[in-house]
Amino acid sequence: MYKWNLDFVVDARGNSMRIFYNKSAASYSRNNGQAVTYYEYNAVPQAIEYGYRATDAPGSSGQMRVEFTTDNRCNPNGCQVDVPWDQFCAQAATSCPHTSPTFFTPYGLDLITTKVWNNDAGAYQDVDRYDLVHSYPGTTDGTTSSLWLSTLTRTGVDGANTTSEPTLEFWGDLRDNRVDHDAGNGVPPLRKFRLGYLLDNAGSRTTVTYNAGDCTASTLPTRTTTRNAASPSTSR
Repeated sequence: MYKWNLDFVVDARGNSMRIFYNKSAASYSRNNGQAVTYYEYNAVPQAIEYGYRATDAPGSSGQMRVEFTTDNRCNPNGCQVDVPWDQFCAQAATSCPHTSPTFFTPYGLDLITTKVWNNDAGAYQDVDRYDLVHSYPGTTDGTTSSLWLSTLTRTGVDGANTTSEPTLEFWGDLRDNRVDHDAGNGVPPLRKFRLGYLLDNAGSRTTVTYNAGDCTASTLPTRTTTRNAASPSTSR
C-alpha cells in the first residue's frame, strides 16, 4: 500500500523546490484477515526548500526554507477526538481486527517558520513565524466537533529579537450539512462551522455571506439531477 506525494518541482526556467515529509505507520489484516501488514496511514509536509537549480546535487541546501510544525489535535475534553482510532492498529501489532487500511491525520498544524540560508553560519536562520491556535467548537447537535482554526499570529524574527503583529481571528457560524435531518429519529443535522467573519491584524472586519439552502427534505436531488447546492448521499 503506497500513496504518492509530490516531492520535487522544476519550473520552465530550471528553478526547483523540494518537499520533505514526516510519515506515520500502522497495520491492518489484509486478505480478509490472513496476514497483518504494515502500511503508512499518514504523511504530512515537514518542510519545503526553495532556491535550487534543477542541476543542483541531491542533499544541497536551498536558499529558502519553510518548516511546518505539527501537534496533537487536542481540546479540553481530550486529544484527537475527531480521529478514528477505533480503526487503527499499531505498526507492531501481531493481530488486527480491521481488514482494510484507514487513512487520517492525528495532527494539527501548530507553527509555520520561514527561513533563509546563512552562508557564514552554514545554517538556516529564522525570518518569520506563524503561530496557529485551534479549537473544537461545539456543534449543539450531539455530533463530534471538528478542528477549527481560531487565530493566527505572525512574528518577525531577527536573531534574538522578535516583533509580533496583532492576531488574526477567525469566527465561525454553525450551519447544517444535512437537509433531511430528523432529531426525533436520531438523524442529526451534522452541524459544522463555516467562516462567518475575520478580524484582521489591521483592525478591520471581513464578513462572509452564504446563499440560503436551496433544498428541503421534500425536494431532495437524485444522483442524476444534482443541480443545486445539495448533493445526494452516496452511502447507506
